[in-house]
Amino acid sequence: MDGLNQRARKVFLDLIECGLIGLDGEKKLLRPYRHQVQMLQRGVRDGHAGIVTSGTGSGKTEAFLLPVLATIIQEATRERESWSAPKPGYLQQRWWRDAHGRPMAEPDRKGSYSLRPGIKIGGPVPISVVVRSRCLH
Repeated sequence: MDGLNQRARKVFLDLIECGLIGLDGEKKLLRPYRHQVQMLQRGVRDGHAGIVTSGTGSGKTEAFLLPVLATIIQEATRERESWSAPKPGYLQQRWWRDAHGRPMAEPDRKGSYSLRPGIKIGGPVPISVVVRSRCLH
């Protein structure tokens, strides 16, 4: 997995061994589908987006999630920039607001909102949903 340091690779493998990728009868990880491996390889490198089209039950969700999780792990395990533990009471605060109660999105001069820096992802959408929404409008 080019793009991940050794520590991030170990944490990533520990995570997927917890059930994200299935195990065979000998308790070894099942081999991921080719499109899952390709998306993981692309997704951990900046500027290498990808699109997966495949049949139902072929692991498209995992193909999307694996690089997202790997990138988060890479960021969280950097030697000098490792994330600190959350402060007590973190889960009681509204995650969409900062420590001062301000929204995480900031208005620009025109009144449009843009998100502050951080992790942002777009989720997979089944093609049937896209087609249906296009047909209805």
